Amino acid sequence: MSQALAVVPVGAQEHPAATSADGAALERHQPKAIKSRVLDHVGPYLRLMQARLASPHVSHATALQPVFASSLELLPPCAYPELPASSVGTKFVTTSFFRHRAAINHLLYTPDGRRLLCGGNNGNVSLWNGTNFENELGPGIQAHEASPIRCMEFSHSGLFLLSCDDAGRVKFSRPTLEVLQVYQAHKEPCRAVTFSPTDYKFATGSDDSTVRVFDTFRGQECAMTGHGGDVRWVDWHPTKGVIASCSKDACVKLWDPRAAAAGCLSTLHGHKNGVFQARVKWNRNGHWLLSCSRDQLVKLYDVRMLKEVASFAGHGRDVACVAWHPQHEELFVSGAGDGSLMMWLASRPDAQGCLPAAHEAAVWSAAWHPLGHVLASAGGDNKCQFWCRKRPGDIFADAFDAGSVAAAPGGTAAAVAAAAAAGAAGGLGDGGGVAGGGGGGMFGLGAGAGLLGPGAGGAAGAAPGLFGGPLQGGPAGTPAYGVGAAGGTGAAAARPNVIPGIGAALEGLTTANLQVRLRL
Repeated sequence: MSQALAVVPVGAQEHPAATSADGAALERHQPKAIKSRVLDHVGPYLRLMQARLASPHVSHATALQPVFASSLELLPPCAYPELPASSVGTKFVTTSFFRHRAAINHLLYTPDGRRLLCGGNNGNVSLWNGTNFENELGPGIQAHEASPIRCMEFSHSGLFLLSCDDAGRVKFSRPTLEVLQVYQAHKEPCRAVTFSPTDYKFATGSDDSTVRVFDTFRGQECAMTGHGGDVRWVDWHPTKGVIASCSKDACVKLWDPRAAAAGCLSTLHGHKNGVFQARVKWNRNGHWLLSCSRDQLVKLYDVRMLKEVASFAGHGRDVACVAWHPQHEELFVSGAGDGSLMMWLASRPDAQGCLPAAHEAAVWSAAWHPLGHVLASAGGDNKCQFWCRKRPGDIFADAFDAGSVAAAPGGTAAAVAAAAAAGAAGGLGDGGGVAGGGGGGMFGLGAGAGLLGPGAGGAAGAAPGLFGGPLQGGPAGTPAYGVGAAGGTGAAAARPNVIPGIGAALEGLTTANLQVRLRL
């Protein structure tokens, strides 16, 4: 007996469609592909190594045009040492939710940048991939027995990890979260831990108003008293025997752990309310100390003079966290209780990037990727947000940073020319920018403009970018060198869609004021 072969057309279902109780056919729901955001940091470094074959110094890097195609030529942040504003991370990447629906108190990247550790208010540590931002530990690891994790810190060698909790315990672990030693450092909640430059010692700060120094082998060495309130943060100088601490008594103190009996070295009085956090991220210069407080201010101190050198105001609520950029020494980020993030340059009083609605609750922690191209932030809304620098051709005014300086409208070419004409030839403008007055200059910045940050204005030719096309009225092929869009805050034309500090097109500029002719 022959068997009948059923021919199934291509794309048809081999099984009969499912039906409901009333006989109606139910639609099959095909699984949809989930888009995963990936930030590959390898490509820019490969391009940097290729560019160094022709240009040994990073200052010889080719300038980018404000078009999306130039994103393929974008170099890593370390290739723009004189353009810190190019690393202002206000572009939203993705959101990662904490599986246990608990507030995230601290973020910490591994030294190699491959993973991000999130310390939760329930004692769990969650692990996220640093490239595709996916969870690698599921619900996480119960590292501190349901006690809120307040701080985590890697050793300088990257071989050990310190973490502290509200029970006053400090856990000494491997990067795999394998606990090696547990110290009962305080009877009150332990707020912060920090490694010494040699990794043989560490310091802690607690609500018992003390700063304590421990030897990793012998245990506690000394306790430093002097604060009149809870110690909120401690940070050890990366190369010297100096510890900075801050407290609810609105003071920032500097300690020498070798002379604990003599008391603190100096006390800095700068805030009018309790200090949440002080970061001694000395970076390249090794002399700056940053602190933030409930008075909605961020203070910058120079420990060589032992006094405040700058104050940054802009947040509408308590400032809860600050973090220095790992590549640009004058760039840092701050987070506040209203869920906002702001990026600042130490040389400028105004925020260079603003994310007024970065989170739905207070921002408790912010951490830069070790390479500086990604910023992670977390807080009381149980989620971690990731941000990156903008690409050439990206718009400034998006859903998050519409209120930033970079998104503000720039002045017209006529306003720039008028501001330049009002200033002295080649002198300083009203806002500290270099004015290209009557005689013109290499950088023709208007009043209120600057070289590096958003809002910087400069000379640009008929074509956009740092290296434009032929100058108006000049011979073909003569390049125009400019730095940014129209300066000042005159509001007429909308600012071009470019990355800050990279370049933009200006119309109607004259060679007498705002252009320089350079024949190649």
